[in-house]
Formats: sequence, C-alpha cells, structure tokens
Amino acid sequence: MSVQSEVDELRARRYQEAKDREWRAKERAAAERQAAMMADLNAAREAQTCSKLRLQADMAALEQAEFRRVLDVNQQKEAEEMSQVGGAGGAQALTDVHECQALTNVND
Repeated sequence: MSVQSEVDELRARRYQEAKDREWRAKERAAAERQAAMMADLNAAREAQTCSKLRLQADMAALEQAEFRRVLDVNQQKEAEEMSQVGGAGGAQALTDVHECQALTNVND
C-alpha cells in the first residue's frame, strides 16, 4: 500500500469519526430536550392535579357549609312550628304537615 493511500484512509477514518461524534452529540441533545419536555409536562400535570384537588376540596367545603346552613334553618323552622303547635299531639300534626309538603314537592 502506498503512503498516499494510507494518508487518504487515515483522513477518511478521521472524517467518519468526526461525523459519528457530531451525530452522537445531536442525538444526545435531542434526548436531553425530550427529557426536559417530559419533565415539564409531568410537572404541569402534577400542578393541574393539585389544583383540581384543591378546587374539589373547596367545593366540598362550600357544599357542606350550605348543607349545614339549610339544616340549621330547617331545624329552627321545625322548632318554631313545634312551639306554635305545642304539646305531644302537635308533633303528629307537624309530621302530617311535613308529609303533605313533601308529597306536594314530589308531585310538582
């Protein structure tokens, strides 16, 4: 083999090695970008999940507060009706009134 062909072969090998290094660097950079993007997406999903849970907890608290408020009003109204009707027979009359109101509400 001639000296010139050896030099040409060495140059070709060095050129190919440089191209291989360049390709590996591009692949590594693409993989790093992909990993960073996936990390950002996972963080955004986690934040969205936390936000949704906080919103659900807030809504549940509001619903519970509304329920308790309505319950208190109903109990207060029932106590007032009991005091107006009075006595043990009044409890039966109150029950009859509530049943009548419930049936009316269901039929409407």
